[in-house]
Amino acid sequence: MGGATERPEWLDAFVAGAWVPNGANDLRHLKKELKPYTQKFEDVYRPIRNASIAHRTVIARDKLSHLFERTSRIEIGEILDFHHDLANAIEGLYMNGLNPALGTRADACKLYNQRIKDEAKGVLSGIVASTREEAN
Repeated sequence: MGGATERPEWLDAFVAGAWVPNGANDLRHLKKELKPYTQKFEDVYRPIRNASIAHRTVIARDKLSHLFERTSRIEIGEILDFHHDLANAIEGLYMNGLNPALGTRADACKLYNQRIKDEAKGVLSGIVASTREEAN
């Protein structure tokens, strides 16, 4: 409400309808829902991060390759989509006093992901087309 000079007529009803947690138990479901995604990241993706990206520890190429065998683009997408959903739920609580419900962003994530795929496909198609033109 920064910069507002008059109190909006809707404000009292908005504040009265805000959800306020009564304690940690009211938010525990968020942590419970996060756990399988955290576990999958720790089991599969953190070792890759630590071995090849973040710390650059010396690791044999075949062992590094072995780490990637358990990965999945779909799984990574699900982990990222869940985290976007969780962040959106927490933001809704913080900004608007909404009870943090998960699963509300599923359609938005699908649309966003499809847009990224379409844009990437467009870029790659352009590269292929320009490469073909250069070859001729």
